[in-house]
Amino acid sequence: SANISPSEMIIDVWDYIFFVDKSYSSLKTNISKEILDCLRNEFQYWYPVDLRSSGKDLIPNHLTFSLYNHVAIWPKNEDNRWLKAFCANGHLFLNGEKMSKSTGNFMTLIQAIERFSADGMHLTLADVGDKIEDANFYEQNVEAQLLRLYTFIEWVKDVLNISSSQTNNQSTDQESNDEKYENKSMNYFDRVFESEINRAIKLTEETYENMLYKEVDSKARKPMQSNVTGDPSIVTEATASSME
Repeated sequence: SANISPSEMIIDVWDYIFFVDKSYSSLKTNISKEILDCLRNEFQYWYPVDLRSSGKDLIPNHLTFSLYNHVAIWPKNEDNRWLKAFCANGHLFLNGEKMSKSTGNFMTLIQAIERFSADGMHLTLADVGDKIEDANFYEQNVEAQLLRLYTFIEWVKDVLNISSSQTNNQSTDQESNDEKYENKSMNYFDRVFESEINRAIKLTEETYENMLYKEVDSKARKPMQSNVTGDPSIVTEATASSME
C-alpha cells in the first residue's frame, strides 16, 4: 500500500499523473517519485478508454458530463485521452415485466448463471437485443436456447463418433490415404459447406466489430447451426464418398 492520504492528492499530483510533460521536480509533495510513477504508468496504460457503456437513462447526465470532463482536462486532446466510443443500452425486463425486488420479479446475474449457465446467458442476452430499446428476458427462452445448444452438441458428438468409426474401418496405410485425400478435389457439397462456414465467419467478425451481438446470433450462429442439423450419418457418408 502506498499509504497516500486524500489531503496529499493535490492538483499538482493529479497533473503529474495525467500529463507526461509534468516534471516531478516541480511538485510540492511528500509522495515519492517511485509511487507517483507507478500511478502515472497505470493511468497511461489504461487510458484512453476504448468504450464507455451505460444505460440510456444516463445519457443526459453521466455520459454527457464524461465528455465535458475529458474535454476540460485535455482541451485539444493532444495527449489522446478522450474516450474512443460510447455505447448506450436499454433496460432489461424479466418475463415481460419490470424487475423489482418488492414484487419478487428479480434475478441477479449470479442467480441467472447458477440456474442457466454462462453459455445459456450469453446466448439469451445476445438474442434479446443489444440496442437502445428495452429488452425482454424470458426464462422459457433461456431453457429453449439451452435445449438447442445441448441438441447441437449431441449432434456434433454423433458426427465425431461416426467419423471416428469410419476412420477405424479404413485402411491402416494412413500415408497412402492422406496422399489420396490431398489429391482429391472437393466436390460441390464440400464447396457449399466451406462457403457457408466462410460466410458465417465473415458475418460474425463484422457484427462483433460493430457490437451487434443479436445479429451475431441471428445471422451467423443460427443459420450455420440450421444448415448442419439432420441425420449425422448422411453428412459423414457424403463426406466420406467425396474422398473415395
